[in-house]
Amino acid sequence: MTNPRFELLSELEHTPEEYIPELLRLVRLFRQSQMDIAVGSISSRMILNLVLEEMEDAEDIADAKITLQEDGFISLVDVKKELGIV
Repeated sequence: MTNPRFELLSELEHTPEEYIPELLRLVRLFRQSQMDIAVGSISSRMILNLVLEEMEDAEDIADAKITLQEDGFISLVDVKKELGIV
């Protein structure tokens, strides 16, 4: 089995000198594109996490509103009145 890095270096050794600047530019562009893809993936995950958190918050609010409408629910204001805090 051959080592890809060794193969690449071997190819570079056999590349005419006048092509080296363009080849170097291509390698740098490739590396930058790979970093951009990784950053894009991280950004997408961060956005997804924020959306999921917002959805969970909305669900919690909806659950709280339902609870407030249930019979026998005593609000915090009523509890404070009972305790003479207000």
